[in-house]
Amino acid sequence: MTKRIVLHVGFMRTGSSLLQAEVFPGLSSVETYSYGHPFIPLVSGIRNATPGPPLAVQGQTLVDWVAASDRPIQLFSWEGLVGGFLADYRQGPAMTDFLKATFPDAHVLLLIRRQADLVDSLYRQALHAYHFPRVAEFLNRTPLGFGAFREGAPANIDVRSLAFGPVVDRYEAMFGADRVHIIPYELLRIDAPQFYRRLSDAIGATVAPVQSAEIHNRSYSAISASVALRLNRLFRTPHNPQGLIRTEALNLRAILQKGVDRLLYWRGELIPRAWSHEIMSLHAEDNRALDQRRQIGLGALGYYS
Repeated sequence: MTKRIVLHVGFMRTGSSLLQAEVFPGLSSVETYSYGHPFIPLVSGIRNATPGPPLAVQGQTLVDWVAASDRPIQLFSWEGLVGGFLADYRQGPAMTDFLKATFPDAHVLLLIRRQADLVDSLYRQALHAYHFPRVAEFLNRTPLGFGAFREGAPANIDVRSLAFGPVVDRYEAMFGADRVHIIPYELLRIDAPQFYRRLSDAIGATVAPVQSAEIHNRSYSAISASVALRLNRLFRTPHNPQGLIRTEALNLRAILQKGVDRLLYWRGELIPRAWSHEIMSLHAEDNRALDQRRQIGLGALGYYS
């Protein structure tokens, strides 16, 4: 039996937690490798540029898993496959090379999101992970505009690295345009039937819309983000070894996300609106070109005007 290989590669903050927790497990024809499976620990070293076993050995392990499964569709899902946002997605090409070498005929599932909204959600995610940069520091914002990624500095991003066109080009060059499936995250909220139709096409199996789905990994509210910004520096983490409090002793994230935000959730705006407009302007032409080439419907979703 020829099995269909699907690689759900990213991006982070585009509904991955919902798909992994409530959608993929319900597909009887699909074998899913994601959180809770050795797949992610096995390949995470590639993203961190510190792989354990040789890449050929890791690839053979994945091939062996597929061979041992009796399901016709094999789905590998980790939003980190596109690279890590706090490393400027620099390991994305290496991950793609590994995936191509392992599964040369795979289908690629890529979810995208309006860059300004993605930046906002990534900032809240950095606060989730006990980082504590202020917004301008995270965005490398100066009076001259948005700056480049700063290697070794506190959590930061280069907003220009969120151009989707070059990422799609890389996957198309490796796997072929007909095997690269791009779905805007916004459809999940404003046109769920279309979102799930596109998801079904990408996976190769009918995916039914999730009814009354629980909110998974919801971003901090503005209130919790403000608290985290002030308190995160107190916690001892790999990026803040001088912190006084161990996260095992006091889980601030759980207190804020499952306590404060369940009682009172006001999302608010963490990124100044003028900066958000500027971020979208930076990406407008690339978004337009990608849309014209792939007919994804990005114009109607606010990716460009």
